[in-house]
Amino acid sequence: NPNPNPNPNPNPNPNPNPNPNPEPGLGFGLGHGWRLGLPAKKDPYRDVDAEGPDKIKILAEYLEKRWSNPESEKLVNAYLDEVFRDVEVGEDGGLRVLEIGSGTGAFLRMLARRKEVNNVAGIEPSEGLVEVAKDLASRDNHLGTSDVKFTQKHAGGESNPFLVESFDVVFFHTTLMHIHPPQKRRRAVLEAARVLKQGGRLAVFDNDVPSWHFDLEEGDLLSQPLQSYAAAWLAKPKNARHAVPSLLRNAGLEVAERDEDCWATISGPSTSDEGARGALKEAVNYCVEHKLGISGEIGEAIMEIADDRFKDGSLGPKVTRRYAYCVAGKVIVGESAGWCDI
Repeated sequence: NPNPNPNPNPNPNPNPNPNPNPEPGLGFGLGHGWRLGLPAKKDPYRDVDAEGPDKIKILAEYLEKRWSNPESEKLVNAYLDEVFRDVEVGEDGGLRVLEIGSGTGAFLRMLARRKEVNNVAGIEPSEGLVEVAKDLASRDNHLGTSDVKFTQKHAGGESNPFLVESFDVVFFHTTLMHIHPPQKRRRAVLEAARVLKQGGRLAVFDNDVPSWHFDLEEGDLLSQPLQSYAAAWLAKPKNARHAVPSLLRNAGLEVAERDEDCWATISGPSTSDEGARGALKEAVNYCVEHKLGISGEIGEAIMEIADDRFKDGSLGPKVTRRYAYCVAGKVIVGESAGWCDI
């Protein structure tokens, strides 16, 4: 089991990870800004419409490609099996489901194809992405009889237009970590709990970390910038996976299942993908900027060595996507909830 979490799962379930353990090597996380042509420190999922139609198109294509990968689909469907396990289907024969931060609707369309679901809704702060989502859903011939609706809402989840106890399941799918500041994130979870039916489930699938795994020997010159960058990235408050269960508990929900390290490989070994070089360059620049034992001159030397190894194929990077998930239930009125932090 690749899960490094020292806190045992209080309610163990099969790990939805469909893959064997990652190959040996060093991995580190990286944000998406560089990939989408945005400033390195800008979150590309915030203020999407302000970037204009060209950036919206690039982001939409990226989001669709990310979830169309077979390994990603396998991972997400295994996770959904856990979410929907033992959820009671209503008299109408299907569940009503909400996704907060639905983007292009890729995940929502996956939900609509599930036999347990007959009504899905998504709210998204970007008007541009909502239009893309509506168009893609209208052209999808595999949604069956599910009713699919998208709503544009500027508040980004901390306020939503739905009535109390409207949904059987509510999802934050790679969304919660992009809601800032923390008080807005807390408000978004409270709103999700408000529209969740008694006995329903709220599921968070997050910490979307694209990781380049390089097969490096111990003491390799490239190890220091990668390790330093990874440690700094994971230390950021927004990436604190342990914070999600407490967010859900403080909203009056009971945490039922969690996994802090499920992952999927999204591309095979690559010696020419410029993304791998961009990722390594960002790690080196971070170490130079923060004076973590690497000067500008040493940083340039590291990149020259890396370029040679990219060319001869000896670096062998492989891309994976790593996630954490947490599922919580809304306690049925009359049952004890003494474990809550409220």
